[in-house]
Amino acid sequence: MSETKDLIPSDDTYSDSNEPDHVKGSATQLTFENSTIDRAIFLKWDFSPIPPGAKIISAICYLYVASVGGTTIIAGLTERCDADWNEGELTYNNRPNVTGSSIHSWAFPEIGWYNCGGDFTDIVQNWINKSVNNYGVRIWQEAAFSYGYCRSKEYASNKPYLRVVYTLSGAPFLLNFI
Repeated sequence: MSETKDLIPSDDTYSDSNEPDHVKGSATQLTFENSTIDRAIFLKWDFSPIPPGAKIISAICYLYVASVGGTTIIAGLTERCDADWNEGELTYNNRPNVTGSSIHSWAFPEIGWYNCGGDFTDIVQNWINKSVNNYGVRIWQEAAFSYGYCRSKEYASNKPYLRVVYTLSGAPFLLNFI
Protein backbone atom coordinates (compact mmCIF):
# COMPACT_ATOMS: atom_id res chain seq x y z
CA MET A 1 0.00 0.00 0.00
CA SER A 2 1.39 3.40 -0.92
CA GLU A 3 1.41 6.60 1.10
CA THR A 4 1.35 10.16 -0.25
CA LYS A 5 2.90 13.26 1.32
CA ASP A 6 2.72 16.79 -0.06
CA LEU A 7 5.86 18.58 1.09
CA ILE A 8 6.06 22.38 1.09
CA PRO A 9 9.69 23.48 0.63
CA SER A 10 11.65 24.01 3.83
CA ASP A 11 13.51 26.72 1.92
CA ASP A 12 12.55 28.65 -1.21
CA THR A 13 14.05 31.80 -2.60
CA TYR A 14 15.53 33.29 -5.75
CA SER A 15 18.76 34.96 -6.77
CA ASP A 16 18.83 38.26 -8.66
CA SER A 17 21.83 39.64 -10.58
CA ASN A 18 20.23 43.10 -10.42
CA GLU A 19 20.50 42.99 -6.60
CA PRO A 20 23.47 40.63 -6.14
CA ASP A 21 23.78 40.97 -2.34
CA HIS A 22 20.05 41.11 -1.53
CA VAL A 23 18.47 38.15 0.33
CA LYS A 24 15.05 37.23 -1.14
CA GLY A 25 14.09 34.41 1.26
CA SER A 26 10.98 36.11 2.66
CA ALA A 27 9.57 37.08 -0.74
CA THR A 28 6.05 35.89 -1.58
CA GLN A 29 7.00 35.38 -5.23
CA LEU A 30 9.86 33.42 -6.76
CA THR A 31 11.21 35.02 -9.93
CA PHE A 32 13.07 33.50 -12.84
CA GLU A 33 14.35 35.50 -15.78
CA ASN A 34 16.93 35.39 -18.52
CA SER A 35 17.53 38.77 -20.12
CA THR A 36 19.87 41.52 -19.02
CA ILE A 37 18.92 40.31 -15.52
CA ASP A 38 19.66 36.76 -14.35
CA ARG A 39 17.19 35.39 -11.79
CA ALA A 40 16.84 31.77 -10.68
CA ILE A 41 14.58 29.93 -8.20
CA PHE A 42 16.01 27.72 -5.45
CA LEU A 43 13.91 25.04 -3.68
CA LYS A 44 14.82 22.58 -0.92
CA TRP A 45 12.67 20.11 1.07
CA ASP A 46 12.85 18.44 4.47
CA PHE A 47 12.23 14.72 3.99
CA SER A 48 11.87 13.80 7.67
CA PRO A 49 8.13 13.01 7.20
CA ILE A 50 9.16 10.16 4.84
CA PRO A 51 10.21 7.05 6.81
CA PRO A 52 13.79 5.80 6.36
CA GLY A 53 13.97 2.97 3.85
CA ALA A 54 10.92 4.16 1.91
CA LYS A 55 10.78 3.22 -1.77
CA ILE A 56 9.84 6.32 -3.77
CA ILE A 57 7.16 5.52 -6.36
CA SER A 58 6.93 9.09 -7.64
CA ALA A 59 7.98 12.59 -6.65
CA ILE A 60 6.41 15.39 -8.67
CA CYS A 61 7.11 19.10 -8.13
CA TYR A 62 4.22 21.56 -8.56
CA LEU A 63 4.62 25.31 -9.05
CA TYR A 64 1.92 27.94 -9.34
CA VAL A 65 2.90 30.49 -11.98
CA ALA A 66 1.33 33.85 -11.14
CA SER A 67 2.73 35.85 -14.05
CA VAL A 68 4.69 35.29 -17.26
CA GLY A 69 5.99 37.62 -19.90
CA GLY A 70 8.59 38.31 -22.51
CA THR A 71 9.08 37.44 -26.12
CA THR A 72 9.26 33.63 -25.88
CA ILE A 73 7.42 30.80 -24.15
CA ILE A 74 9.16 30.29 -20.87
CA ALA A 75 11.27 27.15 -20.73
CA GLY A 76 13.14 26.36 -17.55
CA LEU A 77 15.60 23.72 -16.42
CA THR A 78 15.90 22.12 -12.98
CA GLU A 79 19.36 21.22 -11.75
CA ARG A 80 20.66 19.82 -8.45
CA CYS A 81 22.60 22.26 -6.26
CA ASP A 82 26.15 21.24 -5.30
CA ALA A 83 26.35 23.01 -1.92
CA ASP A 84 24.06 23.72 0.99
CA TRP A 85 22.19 27.00 1.32
CA ASN A 86 19.25 28.48 3.21
CA GLU A 87 16.66 31.03 2.23
CA GLY A 88 17.75 33.50 4.90
CA GLU A 89 21.23 33.85 3.42
CA LEU A 90 21.20 33.02 -0.30
CA THR A 91 22.01 35.88 -2.69
CA TYR A 92 23.12 36.04 -6.31
CA ASN A 93 26.74 36.41 -5.18
CA ASN A 94 26.74 33.37 -2.86
CA ARG A 95 24.32 31.06 -4.67
CA PRO A 96 25.49 27.45 -5.05
CA ASN A 97 26.65 26.00 -8.32
CA VAL A 98 24.78 23.07 -9.85
CA THR A 99 25.93 19.56 -10.59
CA GLY A 100 24.99 16.90 -13.13
CA SER A 101 22.53 17.16 -15.96
CA SER A 102 19.10 18.75 -15.79
CA ILE A 103 16.62 16.80 -13.66
CA HIS A 104 13.62 18.26 -15.43
CA SER A 105 12.51 20.79 -18.05
CA TRP A 106 9.58 23.15 -17.59
CA ALA A 107 7.29 25.10 -19.92
CA PHE A 108 5.26 27.95 -18.44
CA PRO A 109 3.09 29.37 -21.24
CA GLU A 110 0.52 31.07 -18.98
CA ILE A 111 -0.73 31.55 -15.42
CA GLY A 112 -1.68 28.42 -13.46
CA TRP A 113 -0.41 25.23 -11.81
CA TYR A 114 2.41 23.38 -13.56
CA ASN A 115 4.28 20.18 -13.02
CA CYS A 116 5.17 19.48 -16.66
CA GLY A 117 5.68 15.91 -15.56
CA GLY A 118 8.03 17.44 -12.93
CA ASP A 119 9.45 14.05 -12.10
CA PHE A 120 11.98 14.25 -9.27
CA THR A 121 11.60 10.54 -8.37
CA ASP A 122 15.23 9.46 -8.84
CA ILE A 123 16.80 12.42 -7.06
CA VAL A 124 14.32 12.20 -4.16
CA GLN A 125 15.11 8.49 -3.75
CA ASN A 126 18.81 9.41 -3.63
CA TRP A 127 18.12 12.13 -1.05
CA ILE A 128 16.03 9.72 1.09
CA ASN A 129 18.76 7.05 0.88
CA LYS A 130 21.37 9.75 1.62
CA SER A 131 23.42 8.56 -1.38
CA VAL A 132 23.66 12.25 -2.42
CA ASN A 133 23.34 15.31 -0.22
CA ASN A 134 20.02 17.14 -0.24
CA TYR A 135 21.07 20.63 -1.28
CA GLY A 136 17.86 21.22 -3.23
CA VAL A 137 17.47 22.42 -6.79
CA ARG A 138 17.79 25.50 -8.95
CA ILE A 139 15.18 26.32 -11.59
CA TRP A 140 16.44 28.78 -14.15
CA GLN A 141 15.16 30.30 -17.33
CA GLU A 142 16.65 28.78 -20.47
CA ALA A 143 14.99 31.03 -23.07
CA ALA A 144 16.28 34.58 -23.38
CA PHE A 145 14.05 37.61 -22.89
CA SER A 146 11.33 35.97 -20.85
CA TYR A 147 10.43 35.89 -17.16
CA GLY A 148 7.99 34.40 -14.72
CA TYR A 149 6.81 34.66 -11.14
CA CYS A 150 5.83 31.65 -9.06
CA ARG A 151 4.20 31.69 -5.64
CA SER A 152 6.53 30.97 -2.72
CA LYS A 153 5.80 29.15 0.54
CA GLU A 154 5.43 32.58 2.14
CA TYR A 155 2.39 33.36 -0.04
CA ALA A 156 -1.04 32.75 1.55
CA SER A 157 -2.10 30.16 -1.05
CA ASN A 158 -0.83 28.23 -4.09
CA LYS A 159 2.45 27.33 -2.38
CA PRO A 160 4.95 25.17 -4.28
CA TYR A 161 4.98 21.55 -3.20
CA LEU A 162 6.51 18.18 -3.90
CA ARG A 163 4.03 15.28 -4.00
CA VAL A 164 5.87 12.16 -2.86
CA VAL A 165 4.27 8.73 -3.23
CA TYR A 166 6.12 5.92 -1.48
CA THR A 167 5.88 2.42 -0.04
CA LEU A 168 7.72 0.81 2.81
CA SER A 169 9.97 -2.10 1.94
CA GLY A 170 8.40 -4.58 4.35
CA ALA A 171 4.84 -5.00 5.46
CA PRO A 172 4.29 -4.40 9.16
CA PHE A 173 3.65 -7.51 11.18
CA LEU A 174 2.48 -8.44 14.67
CA LEU A 175 4.03 -10.95 16.97
CA ASN A 176 1.54 -12.52 19.28
CA PHE A 177 2.95 -14.37 22.25
CA ILE A 178 0.70 -16.50 24.41
